[in-house]
Amino acid sequence: MNAARAIEIPVTGIDLMVKSPRLADYRFIEANERPGLANHELQPTAERFVDLLFPLSIPQASREARRK
Repeated sequence: MNAARAIEIPVTGIDLMVKSPRLADYRFIEANERPGLANHELQPTAERFVDLLFPLSIPQASREARRK
């Protein structure tokens, strides 16, 4: 979260190089502004992400169908 705040990108995928999971020593090597949302093939990933952030933007009939 601190890395995303430092580069001022609220939703980001951060790639790290880690020597060991037991050590705090790591290197920030890449940040992806649209992680998993900019795929080469059409997928509903972005739409589902927006629905997650703004559930009331989903039409009422669709929300009811998802509950079943």
